[in-house]
This record gives sequence, C-alpha cells and structure tokens, in this order.
Amino acid sequence: MFARILMASAVIAFFFIVVVTVAALQERDLPQSRVLAERNAQPTATEAAPSQAGVVARRAGSRSGYDRITSVEGGWSFEIPTAWSAASAPMGGGEIASFELGAAPVGGNAPAVDQLRMRVHLMTDYDLTPLETLAARDGPPGLLVGQTHTNVSGRDAIRTVRNAYVPAGSPFDQQRVIWDLRSPFLPDRIVVVEAWPADGPLAPEADHAMATFELFPVPPAPTVPKISRTNATARAAEYAGAFGTPGGSTAKLVLFKDYEKAQIAEAKRSGGPYTVGAMSDPDQLVWIVVVKGDFEELKGGGGPPGIGATPVQPPRLVWFTVIVNAIDGSVVNYTTGSRGDGPAWFDVLADRTH
Repeated sequence: MFARILMASAVIAFFFIVVVTVAALQERDLPQSRVLAERNAQPTATEAAPSQAGVVARRAGSRSGYDRITSVEGGWSFEIPTAWSAASAPMGGGEIASFELGAAPVGGNAPAVDQLRMRVHLMTDYDLTPLETLAARDGPPGLLVGQTHTNVSGRDAIRTVRNAYVPAGSPFDQQRVIWDLRSPFLPDRIVVVEAWPADGPLAPEADHAMATFELFPVPPAPTVPKISRTNATARAAEYAGAFGTPGGSTAKLVLFKDYEKAQIAEAKRSGGPYTVGAMSDPDQLVWIVVVKGDFEELKGGGGPPGIGATPVQPPRLVWFTVIVNAIDGSVVNYTTGSRGDGPAWFDVLADRTH
C-alpha cells in the first residue's frame, strides 16, 4: 500500500507545482498577521513568548549578522541572515527567503540563481516510516542526486539532494536539498526542511541554518472544546443543508489523528485509497458529526454520456460526515455516503467527552 502511495505522489508532484504557483500568487493578499518576522538591516530583536503559538519570532543570533527564528507551535528554531525574511506557515511550519517573499514573482517559489528559498513543514507520519523511504518520495529515482545520513540537533537525519520533478526549462526546475528528521516532542510527525536552489551561491547558508537547528517541546494542544456538541451539530447540519435536507445527527469529540487513524485502518481493511496529513494538526480537537438526510450527489468530474448512451442519475446521498474544529468552529473537512448510516470508521471512534 505504501508503495502505491509513493507512486501516486510521484504522479501528482508535477500538478502540485501549478497549485503552489496559484497559492503563491494569492499569498500577497493574505493579512499581514501571516508575515510575522520580517526585519530590515537594523532590526530590534524580539523574543518569542510561550503563548505565541503560530508565530515565527526572531532574536539576535549567535554571531553578528544573523538572527535566530523560532516557531513555538512547531518546536523548532535556527539561524538565518538578519536581512532575510521569515513568515509562519500552517501546522507549525515556516517560509524563509533571502528576499522579500511578498514582492517576488509566484510568491518566491522560483527564486533567482543568486537567491535562496527555504521551507519548514511538519509532515504527519503515523507508521514510523523509515527516513530513507520518506526522503525518496518525491519523484522517480533518476532525479536523486545524492543522499547521506547526518545529524541535526542531536537527531539522526537524512540529507537528500534531488532535481525537480518538472519539465526542463520550467522556472521551478531547480535542485533542492531536503533534510528529514524526527522530533522527540512530536512522535507522529517528520520535520522536513527544504532549500532551493541547492546548487546556487547561497546554498551554504542552508547548511549553516541546519548546523544551528534546534528542537524543543511545543505547547500542549487544548483538551477542552470551546464549541459545544450542540453548536457543532448545528454548524454541520447547516453545512450539509447546502446540498439537501438534513435530518438527525450524531457527534463525537476526538483528536484529528483519531479520525485519520480510523480512516486509514478502514481503508487498509477494505483496500480503498486514503490520504494522510491534511491541513490540520494531528492533536487538534475536532467534532466528527454524521448528518443523516437526503442530499444531492456533489457535482464534478465525468462528462457527457457517449453516443447512444442513456444518462444515469447519480445516487442520492444519505449522510454527510462533517469535521468541525472544536476550538474555532470552522469546518475542517467532510465525507459523504449513499448508503448506510455513516462511514464504517465512525463506530470505532471513542468519544472523548465520555
């Protein structure tokens, strides 16, 4: 199953570039609260307070001309040149560049040869997959330039250099260096640090950053919901109501990783597909709400029937499963079904309110 997922990842990697490009262009219009650590050449150093989850803060580094950037939510920090920009990213990640990200073409994802772009993200991994396997995930083996074992912050790590899985001549056709390691404080996630272009004059700055890389405990996730069961059920019914007529509902309070693990286990049992690592923290408290009713099949995909073929009406949906963030009430995800009382994995979830 894991091999099939790796193959699928390679196929979609090319299309991911398009998504990144569009998202990067939209990034310029994000609220300024997302850009939390940009400084000029003569900045005033600031410290990250323990309450600043989601913030990439910065203070003076260990030597002149460098700052230490810190993600309290991600549990990581390292040093970059003072003039570089840094911003927060979802799920404790970070976006770093030797230039102004917001002003760069395509959001800075295609830096010039004399520039450097870095990204930190925390990848969900419930199966304790070997780092060597993870490091070989992005594209065909022929793109691999080199891979070595190394040490980052006292932890075993894999350093991989590989060429991009895009057409030659594309602005994204740049060599990358990637570090994969595990944090002892986030056992179900992999810390991934990327830098590109890996063969440019600023590439040594990425190695310096990793030489100063540190890991530390993250603040505990909330364990008490701010959104009540009644409120979550109402939000889910309203969401499902856009597609038909909702009826009765059942809700369970779980961690997002409880939901993902149950979904994965059912997919492995049935041989169906599954995904891991949505844009939600595995320790995020969520309500899983199954809304029964009569709903229309979601539009999309397919095409007109062939010549002489009789159009077939899609089946009606009889339930919506809506995942509601138990802290801010936002809808995280949803699944649907045309038979039964809900997804098979719902029954195995343990309600954390009991």
